[in-house]
Amino acid sequence: MTTHPWPVLTALHRQIQGGAAQLSPQIYDALADRLEAALAAAKSEDLRIASNNLQEAVYAIARSSSPAVRDALRGSPAADPDLLSAFWAGQTAFAQLLSARALDKRGDERFVARLTDPRYERYLQVLASGPQTGAQLVARTGERKETVSRKLGALAHLGIIERRRQGSHVVNVLAPAAQDFLRHHQSARWSRPAPRAASVLRSVANDLGEHLQGPVVIGEASHKAKAAAS
Repeated sequence: MTTHPWPVLTALHRQIQGGAAQLSPQIYDALADRLEAALAAAKSEDLRIASNNLQEAVYAIARSSSPAVRDALRGSPAADPDLLSAFWAGQTAFAQLLSARALDKRGDERFVARLTDPRYERYLQVLASGPQTGAQLVARTGERKETVSRKLGALAHLGIIERRRQGSHVVNVLAPAAQDFLRHHQSARWSRPAPRAASVLRSVANDLGEHLQGPVVIGEASHKAKAAAS
């Protein structure tokens, strides 16, 4: 089995060893949540890992199943019609579960209003850089622990963040819908120089020689510019 950081995939492989009939619905709930998040992530590594391990899981289920079940998995014309119907029903049900997870996390007007609320901007900037514990957000926002806890609760209530356990810590992660919104609507504004930085840059530019304050022109256009100046 491919090495991976997804505990849910480890649990899936462990349950397969007891036979496909032993797989619990909770496994698919967890898989749908993680896949929905991975599909919206900027990196493809999580999806590659999941794809490899899920492929291995399907092979393991096939190996532990009866020939009739394997025929249904392959979609063989000789497959038992009831088994074939059950297989496609399962495929469709999981696709519906995955799409429902994504739909549940789509933002309404309150979701968008909170994402554009200046009181939460620093939190979203920090969370956009990666998962954060409550203590890390206290340090990076400079706000009191109680304030951070209250604001995180408000973000979690609207589905803007998700809380996941990593070892002995609980980390706060931007939900995929929030990541997508911020990528499209906030990145340009966050990338502008801060007012103080912009002021410093303007003062430095004013101290330059007049010939350095205009745009740099090279090649033939440079000669034309010089000729026009003379």
